[in-house]
Amino acid sequence: VGMEMDEEEMVEKTQEVLRVTAENYSSMVQSLRKGKSTEIDSINGYMLRMAVKYGVRVPINELLVKMVKIREEMMR
Repeated sequence: VGMEMDEEEMVEKTQEVLRVTAENYSSMVQSLRKGKSTEIDSINGYMLRMAVKYGVRVPINELLVKMVKIREEMMR
């Protein structure tokens, strides 16, 4: 299942998506702007819990979770 494409096609498709969605805001950004909780625990938090469980270091993901949680608190 999938679609094969060469590097040039992939770059073109990526640029097309960037053009079409340039004005969009992710649901996480929308939640933060509304002062609501985000889905950070469901997405990155889960990944972080699995990393801890299996002894894998994920420092960037851990930092992202902390940053979003701080931002959530600031926006309330």
